Amino acid sequence: MESETLSLIFGSILLIIGIYGTIIGWRYYIFLNSPADKFALRVMIAFIFFGILGGFTVIRSAFFEGVWWPFIALFTILGFLILALSSLHYLRLLYEEFGSKVNERKEKRYIPVGGFIVEDFEGVKTLLRYLFSKSNSLFVVSRRPQDEWEEEFGVKPTKYLWLSRVEEKQSVSPSNLHVILEEAVKFMRIRRNSVIYIEGIEYLILYNDFKSVAKFLFTLRDYAIVEKSLLLIFVSPDVLERSHYSILKREFETLEPEKFLEELMGTTLFGAVTKENFERITSEKPLNEKEDREEHASSESSET
Repeated sequence: MESETLSLIFGSILLIIGIYGTIIGWRYYIFLNSPADKFALRVMIAFIFFGILGGFTVIRSAFFEGVWWPFIALFTILGFLILALSSLHYLRLLYEEFGSKVNERKEKRYIPVGGFIVEDFEGVKTLLRYLFSKSNSLFVVSRRPQDEWEEEFGVKPTKYLWLSRVEEKQSVSPSNLHVILEEAVKFMRIRRNSVIYIEGIEYLILYNDFKSVAKFLFTLRDYAIVEKSLLLIFVSPDVLERSHYSILKREFETLEPEKFLEELMGTTLFGAVTKENFERITSEKPLNEKEDREEHASSESSET
């Protein structure tokens, strides 16, 4: 009799938890975007196996004779597998989205802080290849489609926004400056010491007044300073009005990529950099995540 009472109590608790978890999981499944909605659905299914079916089986064992433990074990195993596999899958997605501590350590060594104007188009391509090879954390806003930009620059950004009124997955309307700002700030907060690169300022001015674009850039520069990140803005004096260009020049220093890289590598490597080394380093292929982890592991083993 005592075992039947315990089965009834424990089964009821499991059933209540299962129903509550299923309802909450369903609510999150409705409101969350992909891939979080899929994770919520799997959690809901796990609660169904763990709580509802498991609790119902425990309660049933209190009133009916028979061997019910295989069913209890089956529902428990199924619920645990669904929850465990879903959690591991979501952790992988979080790693891909937010990066790793390895990248954060490398970013702190090589990424300067602040906002700069770049006028040398070929130079900025070299600069971005070098910075990305060290940080693996690059946010790009451009007028060109992503595949065209990647082919031109030889770099695959961590996150890319295409300035376009066409509704695509990675596109953003040039009139939605607040959306661009929110995405860039979120990126910098998640990946401190990151690189933000913006081109197509003249396109933004077409859909916004210059005052709004200037405020947007100034605010983004301030966030870059707070989040220990680097903001690079490609600006051509030929396509902007002289007064507009002068305002930007007062707020942003002009950066010469080759000189900047020489100073940066000199500080990093604690010595002068020859022209041969400069050309070799800036033409290196950007590290992918696997190579980045292997390089970090080898450096740690050599230090020990």
